[in-house]
Amino acid sequence: MIHGAYENLLTPGLALAPRTAALTIAAVISATIVVLAAKAALV
Repeated sequence: MIHGAYENLLTPGLALAPRTAALTIAAVISATIVVLAAKAALV
């Protein structure tokens, strides 16, 4: 669900600004890692 929403947001970015889209993807990946680490810490 969330992944699909990000794809919808990034599609225009890929066409208009590949660099910005790449940074956005990197930020999403980083946020995902942080969330997974937080869940692991809570368990």
